[in-house]
Amino acid sequence: MQNSPVFDPGLFTPTPARQSWRRGSVTVVEVSMELSPQVRMGVDVADPTVLSSVSVVEGASVQVLEAVTGAGSVDAWEQWLRSGDDTSLRALKLSGPWVRRMVVEAVRVHRRLPVDDAVLCLDEAVAEIGIDNSSAAARVIAWCVDGLDAVVDTAHAGGLPEPAAVRIEQALRSVADVVTGAQTRTRLHALVEQLEERESIDEIELDAALMRLIADHRQASHMGLGGGGVRHSSYLVDPAAVPARILRWTDAETGEIKVAFSGDLEVGGRIDARLATMAADPDRAEESLYAYAADATAGRILSVTRLEPAPTDPTDGEEDQRFEASLQFDFPAPTGPAQPQIVYGIFHVDTGPGRCRIDDTGVQLAEIDRLLIDCWTTHRVALATVESARLSNRPEEPGAVSSLLERARTAARLATEKLGILADSESDDEADELYTRAEAIDAYSAGLSASPATAEQGPLICEMVAAAGKEPA
Repeated sequence: MQNSPVFDPGLFTPTPARQSWRRGSVTVVEVSMELSPQVRMGVDVADPTVLSSVSVVEGASVQVLEAVTGAGSVDAWEQWLRSGDDTSLRALKLSGPWVRRMVVEAVRVHRRLPVDDAVLCLDEAVAEIGIDNSSAAARVIAWCVDGLDAVVDTAHAGGLPEPAAVRIEQALRSVADVVTGAQTRTRLHALVEQLEERESIDEIELDAALMRLIADHRQASHMGLGGGGVRHSSYLVDPAAVPARILRWTDAETGEIKVAFSGDLEVGGRIDARLATMAADPDRAEESLYAYAADATAGRILSVTRLEPAPTDPTDGEEDQRFEASLQFDFPAPTGPAQPQIVYGIFHVDTGPGRCRIDDTGVQLAEIDRLLIDCWTTHRVALATVESARLSNRPEEPGAVSSLLERARTAARLATEKLGILADSESDDEADELYTRAEAIDAYSAGLSASPATAEQGPLICEMVAAAGKEPA
């Protein structure tokens, strides 16, 4: 491997043996949370009311799970350990406050569209209060209170729909009641007082913001890659390899990676490639993103190097920062009857190259995951749009909502079609798992509506702010 950074694993700490249960294939994507150093649980964002997985250090108690699902979880776990019967585990239901907490975590981890991080932290603090974790709520709000100034200023000037402003005010009051630090509490009360004097958003502006949810399809930017004899292509980022909202996201089918490469596509031929991407959060991207080239046919990484900020041009009108990398490698020899297929990608230093799905099957699964994340996110945008309209006492549902729901269903349909194609090329057992997932996706898609399945699955404050067309500060 050429141009490869050295990854320092740090001090080696033996990983304790764990006992893990899974419900089966995840429909959309899983989000997990550590309940204690010994117990971790996960839910499928398609249905955060039930467990999708539980992982426990061997021999540890799962008593902490009772706070999440109520009485019976310890007995259900022990029954599965003794007999392999997971009927009771499958039947466990998360309490309403825990459903809300997992929805917040799902948006934090998996929403690829822009969101105001300070308002997301406010959502998290309120959710922590709901699960009787006031100390965590106080820590979160102390960390993000400075970032709330911008959204409160916007609301004060009449730049937010009244429902979003009301929910921000309610959340600030709720969190202020549990904060112990005098300075943070004083800041929160000052923000509440500022909101009490807010102006109202113009209804015409609100209509325009709602309709922009459909009309605003960002065009991929020119990334300055070119030259004679150079070939160009674009590639999709694997959502499992790069955390959400670091790179600019347009939609599931628009590649974040632009590649210009030259060289002989024959065994031993030297390939020179320049890779570029746009970072929505340059601070998080700097010194943390790596570009790679891989042979998807063999499932082997050929070259790795770190992405670096490109020189900025103040006249290009771009708000996001371009990052670039140069990769050099020799075109590989075939490892079987199929010719090498070169793919390019990006991974984050925290995930490492081991999370990169670089073989043919993995690349297709990453494409499917992107579609499903897009489906889920778009549905949540629709929910936020409807909630803003409902709380504003608007007589009719905005026309944007039906288009958003159709777009979500289209993404789900494309995902099931890709799963079917992939299943046709897999062994029977693997094909059955893929077909089962496709059936679950169809059921999930059919159930998408303009109302949340439960109140706890309704839109977060940060989603309502984003639905109003307000970009994070």
